[in-house]
Amino acid sequence: MFDNIKGNKNYILFFACIATALVTIDLACISVALPKMLGYFSASKIEIAWIITVYSISTAICIPLLGFLSEKFGRKKIYLIGIAGFSVFSALSGLSQNLDQILICRLLQGVFSAPLVALSQSIIINAFPEKERGKALSWWTLGLLIGPLIGPFLGGYFTENYSWRWVFLINIPIGFIAFIGSYICLDEIKTNKKIKFALLSFIFLAIGASCMQLVLDRGQILDWFSSNFITNLTIIAILFLSLFFLLYFIKGKTLFPKEMFLDCNYIGGLIFVFLFGLLLVPPFILMPDFLSSIGGYPVDKIGIILMTSGIGGMTGTLIASRLLSSGYYKSIMIIGLLSYMIGQYYMTLWNSEVTMNMMMANGIIRGIGIGLYYPALATATYVTLPTKFRDHGASLFQFIRNLGSAVAIAIIVILMDRFHKINMSELSARVKDNYNQNEGLFHNYNIYPLGMNDTNFFISLITQEAHLISFINIMVVLTFLPLIFFPFFLLFKSKQKGNL
Repeated sequence: MFDNIKGNKNYILFFACIATALVTIDLACISVALPKMLGYFSASKIEIAWIITVYSISTAICIPLLGFLSEKFGRKKIYLIGIAGFSVFSALSGLSQNLDQILICRLLQGVFSAPLVALSQSIIINAFPEKERGKALSWWTLGLLIGPLIGPFLGGYFTENYSWRWVFLINIPIGFIAFIGSYICLDEIKTNKKIKFALLSFIFLAIGASCMQLVLDRGQILDWFSSNFITNLTIIAILFLSLFFLLYFIKGKTLFPKEMFLDCNYIGGLIFVFLFGLLLVPPFILMPDFLSSIGGYPVDKIGIILMTSGIGGMTGTLIASRLLSSGYYKSIMIIGLLSYMIGQYYMTLWNSEVTMNMMMANGIIRGIGIGLYYPALATATYVTLPTKFRDHGASLFQFIRNLGSAVAIAIIVILMDRFHKINMSELSARVKDNYNQNEGLFHNYNIYPLGMNDTNFFISLITQEAHLISFINIMVVLTFLPLIFFPFFLLFKSKQKGNL
Protein backbone atom coordinates (compact mmCIF):
# COMPACT_ATOMS: atom_id res chain seq x y z
CA MET A 1 0.00 0.00 0.00
CA PHE A 2 2.82 2.36 0.88
CA ASP A 3 5.32 1.14 -1.72
CA ASN A 4 5.09 4.38 -3.70
CA ILE A 5 5.50 6.50 -0.57
CA LYS A 6 8.41 4.77 1.18
CA GLY A 7 11.59 6.69 0.37
CA ASN A 8 9.79 8.99 -2.09
CA LYS A 9 11.70 12.26 -1.92
CA ASN A 10 8.67 14.42 -2.70
CA TYR A 11 6.65 12.92 0.15
CA ILE A 12 9.67 13.27 2.43
CA LEU A 13 9.83 16.96 1.53
CA PHE A 14 6.11 17.45 2.14
CA PHE A 15 6.09 15.93 5.62
CA ALA A 16 9.37 17.62 6.57
CA CYS A 17 7.74 20.95 5.70
CA ILE A 18 4.79 20.11 7.98
CA ALA A 19 7.11 19.24 10.88
CA THR A 20 9.07 22.46 10.40
CA ALA A 21 5.86 24.51 10.22
CA LEU A 22 4.75 22.86 13.47
CA VAL A 23 7.54 24.68 15.33
CA THR A 24 7.30 28.07 13.63
CA ILE A 25 3.50 28.29 13.89
CA ASP A 26 3.70 27.33 17.56
CA LEU A 27 6.14 30.14 18.35
CA ALA A 28 4.15 32.76 16.45
CA CYS A 29 0.83 31.72 18.03
CA ILE A 30 2.15 31.73 21.59
CA SER A 31 3.57 35.25 21.32
CA VAL A 32 0.06 36.52 20.52
CA ALA A 33 -1.58 34.49 23.30
CA LEU A 34 0.76 35.54 26.14
CA PRO A 35 -1.40 38.49 27.35
CA LYS A 36 -4.40 36.17 27.80
CA MET A 37 -2.26 33.59 29.56
CA LEU A 38 -0.94 36.31 31.88
CA GLY A 39 -4.48 37.02 33.08
CA TYR A 40 -5.46 33.36 33.41
CA PHE A 41 -2.46 32.43 35.55
CA SER A 42 -2.55 35.73 37.48
CA ALA A 43 1.13 36.12 36.67
CA SER A 44 3.34 39.17 36.21
CA LYS A 45 4.93 40.00 32.86
CA ILE A 46 8.26 38.76 34.19
CA GLU A 47 6.76 35.43 35.26
CA ILE A 48 4.79 34.84 32.06
CA ALA A 49 7.88 35.54 29.95
CA TRP A 50 9.38 32.32 31.33
CA ILE A 51 6.98 30.44 29.03
CA ILE A 52 9.18 31.59 26.15
CA THR A 53 12.48 31.51 28.07
CA VAL A 54 12.37 27.88 29.32
CA TYR A 55 11.45 26.70 25.81
CA SER A 56 14.37 28.60 24.29
CA ILE A 57 16.86 27.28 26.84
CA SER A 58 15.87 23.62 26.52
CA THR A 59 15.93 23.85 22.72
CA ALA A 60 19.35 25.50 22.75
CA ILE A 61 20.76 22.78 25.00
CA CYS A 62 19.36 19.86 22.98
CA ILE A 63 20.09 20.95 19.40
CA PRO A 64 23.85 20.20 19.67
CA LEU A 65 23.02 16.61 20.74
CA LEU A 66 21.27 15.75 17.50
CA GLY A 67 24.34 14.74 15.52
CA PHE A 68 25.45 12.22 18.15
CA LEU A 69 21.93 10.88 18.77
CA SER A 70 21.25 10.42 15.05
CA GLU A 71 24.51 8.58 14.50
CA LYS A 72 24.03 6.41 17.61
CA PHE A 73 20.33 5.54 17.35
CA GLY A 74 19.29 6.53 13.83
CA ARG A 75 18.02 9.81 12.42
CA LYS A 76 14.51 8.52 11.72
CA LYS A 77 14.03 7.31 15.29
CA ILE A 78 15.20 10.60 16.84
CA TYR A 79 13.12 12.61 14.39
CA LEU A 80 9.93 10.66 15.15
CA ILE A 81 10.53 10.91 18.90
CA GLY A 82 10.89 14.65 18.45
CA ILE A 83 7.56 14.99 16.60
CA ALA A 84 5.71 12.76 19.07
CA GLY A 85 7.21 14.44 22.15
CA PHE A 86 6.57 17.93 20.83
CA SER A 87 2.91 17.09 20.12
CA VAL A 88 2.34 15.39 23.50
CA PHE A 89 3.82 18.23 25.54
CA SER A 90 1.97 20.78 23.38
CA ALA A 91 -1.25 19.06 24.46
CA LEU A 92 -0.16 19.00 28.10
CA SER A 93 0.76 22.69 27.90
CA GLY A 94 -2.75 23.42 26.66
CA LEU A 95 -4.24 21.45 29.56
CA SER A 96 -2.07 23.07 32.25
CA GLN A 97 -3.92 24.46 35.27
CA ASN A 98 -1.18 26.61 36.79
CA LEU A 99 2.04 28.37 35.82
CA ASP A 100 4.34 25.67 37.22
CA GLN A 101 2.68 22.99 35.10
CA ILE A 102 2.91 24.94 31.85
CA LEU A 103 6.55 25.86 32.49
CA ILE A 104 7.49 22.20 32.95
CA CYS A 105 5.57 21.22 29.82
CA ARG A 106 7.11 24.05 27.80
CA LEU A 107 10.59 23.05 28.93
CA LEU A 108 9.99 19.49 27.71
CA GLN A 109 8.31 20.75 24.56
CA GLY A 110 11.52 22.67 23.82
CA VAL A 111 13.57 19.50 24.33
CA PHE A 112 11.55 17.62 21.71
CA SER A 113 11.39 20.57 19.30
CA ALA A 114 15.14 20.39 18.70
CA PRO A 115 15.04 17.67 15.97
CA LEU A 116 12.10 19.10 14.06
CA VAL A 117 13.95 21.85 12.17
CA ALA A 118 17.57 20.70 12.26
CA LEU A 119 17.02 17.06 11.27
CA SER A 120 14.33 17.88 8.71
CA GLN A 121 16.90 20.01 6.90
CA SER A 122 19.43 17.18 7.02
CA ILE A 123 16.79 14.70 5.83
CA ILE A 124 16.02 16.81 2.76
CA ILE A 125 19.69 17.35 1.91
CA ASN A 126 20.24 13.60 1.91
CA ALA A 127 16.99 12.79 0.07
CA PHE A 128 17.67 14.99 -2.95
CA PRO A 129 20.60 14.92 -5.38
CA GLU A 130 22.74 18.05 -5.53
CA LYS A 131 21.08 19.43 -8.67
CA GLU A 132 17.63 19.27 -7.06
CA ARG A 133 18.68 20.18 -3.52
CA GLY A 134 18.36 23.94 -3.92
CA LYS A 135 14.80 23.63 -5.18
CA ALA A 136 13.89 21.24 -2.35
CA LEU A 137 15.38 23.53 0.30
CA SER A 138 13.44 26.43 -1.19
CA TRP A 139 10.18 24.55 -0.65
CA TRP A 140 11.31 23.51 2.83
CA THR A 141 11.97 27.17 3.67
CA LEU A 142 8.23 27.73 3.26
CA GLY A 143 7.85 25.70 6.45
CA LEU A 144 10.05 28.21 8.25
CA LEU A 145 8.12 31.16 6.85
CA ILE A 146 4.61 29.77 7.32
CA GLY A 147 4.81 30.58 11.05
CA PRO A 148 5.25 34.34 10.61
CA LEU A 149 2.69 34.23 7.81
CA ILE A 150 -0.29 32.61 9.56
CA GLY A 151 0.87 32.26 13.19
CA PRO A 152 -0.21 35.73 14.40
CA PHE A 153 -3.61 35.32 12.70
CA LEU A 154 -4.21 31.83 14.15
CA GLY A 155 -3.00 32.87 17.60
CA GLY A 156 -5.27 35.91 17.64
CA TYR A 157 -8.25 33.98 16.26
CA PHE A 158 -8.07 31.10 18.74
CA THR A 159 -7.30 33.36 21.68
CA GLU A 160 -10.14 35.79 21.01
CA ASN A 161 -12.82 33.32 19.90
CA TYR A 162 -12.00 30.23 21.94
CA SER A 163 -9.16 30.06 24.48
CA TRP A 164 -5.40 30.45 24.71
CA ARG A 165 -5.30 26.66 25.19
CA TRP A 166 -6.04 26.14 21.50
CA VAL A 167 -2.70 27.65 20.42
CA PHE A 168 -1.20 24.49 21.94
CA LEU A 169 -3.95 21.98 21.14
CA ILE A 170 -3.85 22.84 17.42
CA ASN A 171 -0.41 21.18 17.30
CA ILE A 172 -1.91 17.73 17.96
CA PRO A 173 -3.48 17.07 14.52
CA ILE A 174 -0.56 18.72 12.72
CA GLY A 175 1.91 16.64 14.70
CA PHE A 176 -0.08 13.46 14.05
CA ILE A 177 0.03 14.03 10.28
CA ALA A 178 3.78 14.79 10.38
CA PHE A 179 4.48 11.69 12.49
CA ILE A 180 2.50 9.21 10.37
CA GLY A 181 3.85 10.64 7.11
CA SER A 182 7.47 10.65 8.32
CA TYR A 183 7.14 7.13 9.74
CA ILE A 184 5.98 5.81 6.38
CA CYS A 185 8.31 7.82 4.13
CA LEU A 186 11.66 7.86 5.87
CA ASP A 187 14.29 5.17 5.55
CA GLU A 188 16.64 4.31 8.39
CA ILE A 189 20.25 5.37 7.99
CA LYS A 190 23.28 3.37 9.02
CA THR A 191 24.04 3.82 12.72
CA ASN A 192 27.30 3.68 14.62
CA LYS A 193 26.74 1.96 17.95
CA LYS A 194 30.41 2.37 18.90
CA ILE A 195 30.39 6.16 18.74
CA LYS A 196 31.48 7.74 22.00
CA PHE A 197 29.71 10.74 23.48
CA ALA A 198 31.82 13.83 24.20
CA LEU A 199 30.20 14.33 27.59
CA LEU A 200 32.55 17.01 28.91
CA SER A 201 32.23 19.02 25.70
CA PHE A 202 28.44 18.84 25.90
CA ILE A 203 28.35 19.85 29.58
CA PHE A 204 30.46 22.93 28.90
CA LEU A 205 28.31 23.94 25.91
CA ALA A 206 25.03 23.23 27.71
CA ILE A 207 25.94 25.32 30.75
CA GLY A 208 27.44 28.12 28.67
CA ALA A 209 24.58 28.24 26.15
CA SER A 210 21.81 28.08 28.77
CA CYS A 211 23.41 30.86 30.85
CA MET A 212 23.89 33.01 27.76
CA GLN A 213 20.28 32.41 26.72
CA LEU A 214 19.13 33.50 30.18
CA VAL A 215 21.26 36.64 29.94
CA LEU A 216 19.81 37.53 26.55
CA ASP A 217 16.21 36.76 27.54
CA ARG A 218 16.18 38.30 31.03
CA GLY A 219 18.80 41.03 30.75
CA GLN A 220 16.46 43.91 29.94
CA ILE A 221 13.88 42.83 32.53
CA LEU A 222 16.54 42.77 35.28
CA ASP A 223 18.38 45.92 34.07
CA TRP A 224 21.37 44.04 32.68
CA PHE A 225 24.60 44.35 34.65
CA SER A 226 22.96 46.31 37.44
CA SER A 227 21.73 42.86 38.44
CA ASN A 228 24.17 40.50 40.18
CA PHE A 229 22.19 37.60 38.71
CA ILE A 230 22.85 38.74 35.12
CA THR A 231 26.49 39.61 35.88
CA ASN A 232 27.18 36.19 37.41
CA LEU A 233 25.41 34.38 34.57
CA THR A 234 27.50 36.28 32.02
CA ILE A 235 30.73 35.30 33.78
CA ILE A 236 29.62 31.65 33.92
CA ALA A 237 28.60 31.70 30.24
CA ILE A 238 31.94 33.16 29.12
CA LEU A 239 33.89 30.70 31.30
CA PHE A 240 32.12 27.55 30.12
CA LEU A 241 31.96 28.56 26.45
CA SER A 242 35.70 29.29 26.60
CA LEU A 243 36.27 25.83 28.07
CA PHE A 244 34.11 24.33 25.30
CA PHE A 245 36.26 25.95 22.61
CA LEU A 246 39.47 25.01 24.46
CA LEU A 247 38.53 21.32 24.28
CA TYR A 248 38.80 21.44 20.50
CA PHE A 249 42.53 22.00 20.86
CA ILE A 250 43.26 19.50 23.64
CA LYS A 251 40.70 16.68 23.13
CA GLY A 252 40.55 14.17 20.35
CA LYS A 253 36.80 13.51 20.70
CA THR A 254 34.55 16.57 20.65
CA LEU A 255 30.82 17.20 20.38
CA PHE A 256 31.08 18.26 16.72
CA PRO A 257 33.58 16.51 14.42
CA LYS A 258 36.66 18.68 13.90
CA GLU A 259 36.68 17.85 10.20
CA MET A 260 33.54 19.96 9.70
CA PHE A 261 35.48 23.10 10.50
CA LEU A 262 37.97 22.47 7.71
CA ASP A 263 35.16 23.03 5.17
CA CYS A 264 35.18 26.71 4.14
CA ASN A 265 31.66 26.54 2.71
CA TYR A 266 30.30 25.22 5.97
CA ILE A 267 32.12 27.88 8.03
CA GLY A 268 30.71 30.53 5.69
CA GLY A 269 27.26 29.01 6.17
CA LEU A 270 27.54 29.29 9.96
CA ILE A 271 28.51 32.95 9.72
CA PHE A 272 25.68 33.82 7.36
CA VAL A 273 23.02 31.83 9.21
CA PHE A 274 23.92 33.89 12.28
CA LEU A 275 23.18 36.95 10.12
CA PHE A 276 19.89 35.34 9.07
CA GLY A 277 18.95 34.98 12.74
CA LEU A 278 19.82 38.64 13.29
CA LEU A 279 17.67 39.83 10.38
CA LEU A 280 14.63 37.55 10.68
CA VAL A 281 13.33 38.49 14.13
CA PRO A 282 13.51 42.34 14.47
CA PRO A 283 10.64 43.32 12.13
CA PHE A 284 8.25 41.00 13.99
CA ILE A 285 9.23 42.62 17.29
CA LEU A 286 9.28 46.24 16.16
CA MET A 287 6.44 46.41 13.64
CA PRO A 288 3.51 45.64 16.00
CA ASP A 289 4.73 48.27 18.45
CA PHE A 290 5.22 50.81 15.67
CA LEU A 291 1.83 50.13 14.12
CA SER A 292 -0.10 50.32 17.38
CA SER A 293 1.65 53.22 19.09
CA ILE A 294 2.48 55.42 16.07
CA GLY A 295 -0.15 54.46 13.53
CA GLY A 296 -2.95 53.45 15.87
CA TYR A 297 -3.69 50.34 13.80
CA PRO A 298 -6.07 47.69 15.23
CA VAL A 299 -4.87 44.12 15.78
CA ASP A 300 -6.46 42.70 12.64
CA LYS A 301 -4.73 45.21 10.35
CA ILE A 302 -1.41 44.67 12.11
CA GLY A 303 -1.76 40.96 11.35
CA ILE A 304 -2.44 41.69 7.67
CA ILE A 305 0.60 43.95 7.38
CA LEU A 306 2.86 41.36 9.03
CA MET A 307 1.51 38.63 6.76
CA THR A 308 2.77 40.44 3.67
CA SER A 309 6.41 39.73 4.58
CA GLY A 310 5.47 36.05 4.74
CA ILE A 311 3.86 36.31 1.31
CA GLY A 312 7.03 37.97 0.03
CA GLY A 313 9.12 35.23 1.62
CA MET A 314 7.07 32.53 -0.09
CA THR A 315 7.43 34.37 -3.40
CA GLY A 316 11.19 34.63 -2.88
CA THR A 317 11.55 30.93 -2.14
CA LEU A 318 9.59 30.03 -5.28
CA ILE A 319 11.90 32.26 -7.34
CA ALA A 320 14.92 30.71 -5.61
CA SER A 321 13.68 27.21 -6.43
CA ARG A 322 13.95 28.11 -10.11
CA LEU A 323 17.36 29.79 -9.84
CA LEU A 324 19.29 27.47 -7.54
CA SER A 325 19.60 24.70 -10.12
CA SER A 326 22.15 26.96 -11.85
CA GLY A 327 24.46 26.55 -8.86
CA TYR A 328 25.13 30.26 -8.38
CA TYR A 329 24.33 30.14 -4.68
CA LYS A 330 26.53 33.02 -3.59
CA SER A 331 25.14 35.36 -6.23
CA ILE A 332 21.56 34.56 -5.21
CA MET A 333 22.44 35.17 -1.55
CA ILE A 334 23.86 38.60 -2.44
CA ILE A 335 20.77 39.50 -4.48
CA GLY A 336 18.56 38.43 -1.57
CA LEU A 337 20.52 40.50 0.96
CA LEU A 338 20.49 43.56 -1.30
CA SER A 339 16.71 43.24 -1.74
CA TYR A 340 16.31 43.02 2.03
CA MET A 341 18.54 46.07 2.53
CA ILE A 342 16.52 48.08 0.00
CA GLY A 343 13.33 47.27 1.91
CA GLN A 344 14.98 48.19 5.22
CA TYR A 345 16.29 51.46 3.77
CA TYR A 346 12.82 52.58 2.74
CA MET A 347 11.65 51.88 6.29
CA THR A 348 14.10 54.56 7.46
CA LEU A 349 12.03 57.08 5.46
CA TRP A 350 8.75 56.25 7.21
CA ASN A 351 6.88 58.73 9.34
CA SER A 352 3.51 58.84 11.09
CA GLU A 353 1.86 59.42 7.70
CA VAL A 354 3.04 56.16 6.13
CA THR A 355 0.14 54.30 4.55
CA MET A 356 -0.88 50.69 5.01
CA ASN A 357 -0.28 49.96 1.31
CA MET A 358 3.27 51.31 1.54
CA MET A 359 4.03 49.09 4.53
CA MET A 360 2.55 46.03 2.82
CA ALA A 361 4.61 46.65 -0.33
CA ASN A 362 7.72 47.05 1.80
CA GLY A 363 6.97 43.80 3.63
CA ILE A 364 6.78 41.96 0.31
CA ILE A 365 10.16 43.37 -0.80
CA ARG A 366 11.87 42.39 2.45
CA GLY A 367 10.20 38.98 2.37
CA ILE A 368 11.41 38.31 -1.18
CA GLY A 369 14.94 39.17 -0.07
CA ILE A 370 14.80 36.69 2.82
CA GLY A 371 13.12 34.09 0.59
CA LEU A 372 16.01 34.31 -1.89
CA TYR A 373 18.76 34.47 0.72
CA TYR A 374 17.98 31.54 3.01
CA PRO A 375 17.50 28.66 0.50
CA ALA A 376 20.68 29.72 -1.30
CA LEU A 377 22.51 29.86 2.02
CA ALA A 378 21.26 26.45 3.16
CA THR A 379 22.27 24.94 -0.20
CA ALA A 380 25.74 26.54 -0.31
CA THR A 381 26.51 25.46 3.25
CA TYR A 382 26.38 21.74 2.46
CA VAL A 383 27.81 21.71 -1.08
CA THR A 384 31.14 20.23 0.01
CA LEU A 385 30.29 18.83 3.46
CA PRO A 386 30.60 15.00 3.50
CA THR A 387 27.36 13.06 4.04
CA LYS A 388 28.53 11.54 7.34
CA PHE A 389 28.77 15.01 8.89
CA ARG A 390 25.42 16.41 7.75
CA ASP A 391 23.41 15.59 10.88
CA HIS A 392 26.11 17.15 13.03
CA GLY A 393 26.34 20.05 10.63
CA ALA A 394 22.59 20.66 10.55
CA SER A 395 22.37 20.67 14.35
CA LEU A 396 25.13 23.27 14.73
CA PHE A 397 23.66 25.27 11.82
CA GLN A 398 20.30 25.59 13.59
CA PHE A 399 22.00 26.25 16.92
CA ILE A 400 23.80 29.25 15.41
CA ARG A 401 20.58 30.47 13.77
CA ASN A 402 18.78 30.39 17.12
CA LEU A 403 21.73 32.19 18.72
CA GLY A 404 21.48 34.94 16.10
CA SER A 405 17.78 35.43 16.86
CA ALA A 406 18.42 35.56 20.62
CA VAL A 407 21.19 38.13 20.14
CA ALA A 408 18.95 40.18 17.82
CA ILE A 409 16.17 40.37 20.42
CA ALA A 410 18.60 41.50 23.13
CA ILE A 411 20.24 44.11 20.90
CA ILE A 412 16.90 45.52 19.76
CA VAL A 413 15.63 45.88 23.32
CA ILE A 414 18.86 47.65 24.34
CA LEU A 415 18.92 49.96 21.32
CA MET A 416 15.23 50.81 21.53
CA ASP A 417 15.54 51.74 25.19
CA ARG A 418 18.74 53.74 24.66
CA PHE A 419 17.52 55.57 21.54
CA HIS A 420 14.22 56.39 23.22
CA LYS A 421 15.91 57.95 26.24
CA ILE A 422 18.32 59.98 24.09
CA ASN A 423 15.56 61.20 21.79
CA MET A 424 13.27 62.10 24.68
CA SER A 425 16.06 64.13 26.27
CA GLU A 426 16.97 65.97 23.05
CA LEU A 427 13.38 66.70 22.03
CA SER A 428 12.42 67.86 25.53
CA ALA A 429 15.36 70.26 25.58
CA ARG A 430 14.35 71.74 22.20
CA VAL A 431 10.74 72.18 23.24
CA LYS A 432 11.75 73.77 26.51
CA ASP A 433 14.03 76.27 24.76
CA ASN A 434 11.51 77.22 22.09
CA TYR A 435 8.17 76.83 23.87
CA ASN A 436 7.42 80.55 24.12
CA GLN A 437 7.98 81.06 20.40
CA ASN A 438 5.90 78.05 19.38
CA GLU A 439 3.07 78.32 21.91
CA GLY A 440 0.67 80.02 19.52
CA LEU A 441 1.53 77.58 16.76
CA PHE A 442 0.63 74.56 18.88
CA HIS A 443 -2.65 76.17 19.96
CA ASN A 444 -3.58 76.55 16.28
CA TYR A 445 -3.10 72.84 15.49
CA ASN A 446 -6.30 71.04 14.64
CA ILE A 447 -4.89 67.98 16.43
CA TYR A 448 -4.63 69.82 19.74
CA PRO A 449 -6.54 67.60 22.18
CA LEU A 450 -9.55 69.16 23.84
CA GLY A 451 -8.96 69.76 27.56
CA MET A 452 -5.27 68.76 27.51
CA ASN A 453 -2.96 71.39 28.96
CA ASP A 454 0.24 72.47 27.27
CA THR A 455 2.55 70.29 29.38
CA ASN A 456 0.62 67.07 28.80
CA PHE A 457 0.25 67.81 25.11
CA PHE A 458 3.97 68.37 24.67
CA ILE A 459 4.81 65.23 26.65
CA SER A 460 2.48 63.17 24.47
CA LEU A 461 3.86 64.68 21.27
CA ILE A 462 7.49 64.29 22.35
CA THR A 463 6.98 60.69 23.45
CA GLN A 464 5.43 59.73 20.12
CA GLU A 465 8.13 61.51 18.14
CA ALA A 466 10.92 59.96 20.24
CA HIS A 467 9.40 56.53 19.65
CA LEU A 468 9.28 57.11 15.90
CA ILE A 469 12.87 58.35 15.73
CA SER A 470 14.04 55.35 17.80
CA PHE A 471 12.29 53.02 15.34
CA ILE A 472 13.97 54.78 12.40
CA ASN A 473 17.38 54.59 14.09
CA ILE A 474 17.09 50.82 14.48
CA MET A 475 16.00 50.49 10.85
CA VAL A 476 19.20 52.33 9.85
CA VAL A 477 21.25 49.81 11.86
CA LEU A 478 19.44 46.87 10.22
CA THR A 479 19.88 48.41 6.76
CA PHE A 480 23.67 48.49 6.93
CA LEU A 481 24.27 45.51 9.23
CA PRO A 482 24.62 42.99 6.34
CA LEU A 483 27.54 45.01 4.89
CA ILE A 484 29.70 43.85 7.81
CA PHE A 485 29.23 40.26 6.64
CA PHE A 486 29.96 40.78 2.93
CA PRO A 487 33.74 40.05 3.21
CA PHE A 488 32.88 36.58 4.48
CA PHE A 489 31.44 35.70 1.06
CA LEU A 490 35.06 34.91 0.16
CA LEU A 491 34.76 31.76 2.29
CA PHE A 492 32.38 30.15 -0.19
CA LYS A 493 34.29 28.06 -2.69
CA SER A 494 32.82 26.60 -5.85
CA LYS A 495 32.54 22.85 -6.11
CA GLN A 496 32.38 23.10 -9.85
CA LYS A 497 34.37 25.66 -11.77
CA GLY A 498 32.22 28.56 -12.90
CA ASN A 499 29.62 28.22 -10.18
CA LEU A 500 29.57 31.02 -7.64
